[in-house]
Amino acid sequence: MPKHIYWNGAALDLRGRAADFAFGYPVTGYPLWMDNAGVLAGAANKDNAMAFINFLLKPENAALNSNYHHYGNGIAGAAAFMDPAIVSAPELVPPAELAAAGRFTPTCPKEATDLHSQIWTELLQ
Repeated sequence: MPKHIYWNGAALDLRGRAADFAFGYPVTGYPLWMDNAGVLAGAANKDNAMAFINFLLKPENAALNSNYHHYGNGIAGAAAFMDPAIVSAPELVPPAELAAAGRFTPTCPKEATDLHSQIWTELLQ
């Protein structure tokens, strides 16, 4: 069987359509990631942007997102509103013995992010 990297939410979706699909965690480690929401410092309507983020952070709304997209979320209380099959899906919940093997990618040095911002600013002008 071919082996390759597959995002966990996409893998959960695929498992529902392909009986021979299996998702696993490498014992040598695996990447952790998360989506983020933010408001640009120069945003024209910061209050509405923050209201939308606060809407997304409500447990029942975070659960709706998880149920639809098949990705987990870190919102306390959201699990009570989620499909139990998603809450306990092996694609979203690593085995206890491998939980510590997950690692976030280190951030870039400030000099690199400053250069990235400078390039994008120039490109957008």
